[in-house]
Amino acid sequence: MELRKLNDSLLVCFTPKELANLLINDFYIKFIRGLSNPKLKNTTLHDYLLNNSSESRDYEYYVAIFDLYELFNKDCEICYRLNNKFILRKSVINTIDDLIRYREEFPDVIVRFKKKYFEFELKRYKGKINLESLYDFVLKKIIKRYSGKTNYLILLQGEPGSELSYVMFKKLHEKLKKEGKFPGYLGLSFNAGNKDMVSVRIFPELNQFKRPLRSGSEQIADLIRKEQ
Repeated sequence: MELRKLNDSLLVCFTPKELANLLINDFYIKFIRGLSNPKLKNTTLHDYLLNNSSESRDYEYYVAIFDLYELFNKDCEICYRLNNKFILRKSVINTIDDLIRYREEFPDVIVRFKKKYFEFELKRYKGKINLESLYDFVLKKIIKRYSGKTNYLILLQGEPGSELSYVMFKKLHEKLKKEGKFPGYLGLSFNAGNKDMVSVRIFPELNQFKRPLRSGSEQIADLIRKEQ
């Protein structure tokens, strides 16, 4: 973990492995405490993860590791802007709860890569995915609401029957090019048929990246092995 200055802000920056360790420690502490509840006595670790992570804000940290880490590489750092509660040489960040206490709400995450900083806001889309619906979402939730050079990663969790094709993403790219105002980079990430994780950079250029789908535990284990 490193403290870094960015303009007038103080950032805390982690390697992906350091952030993964914070998440693992936090998760197991909560899981073990939960077993003291008679209703959860026979709960498996797998079931606990499924039932407690889908709506949790913890997803921001997992996305920072699993999606942004993959889009950059193991040399990147995952950073958060600190608020005025953090006192230099006095405050400590040893847990996820510490990080939540001291981090600013905006942006969701900052990626430091090759000494450059990329601010990201993370969005989740759960509706039916087609060209017009997705374009309308980007227009209303991003283009008309935000300004500046913030980057956006939208996590697509579409309804059955959603259109997930490169042709559709290309059409979305062409429509967005006609907009006079756009923040920074826009990316999409989604599970393709429980086989691959696909990341699509929609704007300013169009690119598609695909990697085999792995469980969170497999990704964390692989990440830790790479950094040993």
